[in-house]
Amino acid sequence: MAIRLVDYTGDYPETPYEMKEANVARDGGNEIVLDSKGWSGDFDIHINNENFSVYITHKTVHKLLVALCHDRNGYYKLREIVKNRG
Repeated sequence: MAIRLVDYTGDYPETPYEMKEANVARDGGNEIVLDSKGWSGDFDIHINNENFSVYITHKTVHKLLVALCHDRNGYYKLREIVKNRG
């Protein structure tokens, strides 16, 4: 998976930056860290690779989880992950 920034402000979409996965030979993927917000149950997400990182606040994390739960494939994938714990 890569994270791609897309700029829609011009006449045509442009991709000013793409955060590619780490080297597949080293297990690939980006490092993902959850930053707990205490007893509220909220958390932020930090996605890091060798050069850059993305910080997702707890409100956006909540919207992401809701979107996954309302999508058939997203819900199935989440259910399987929880069922298998990993």
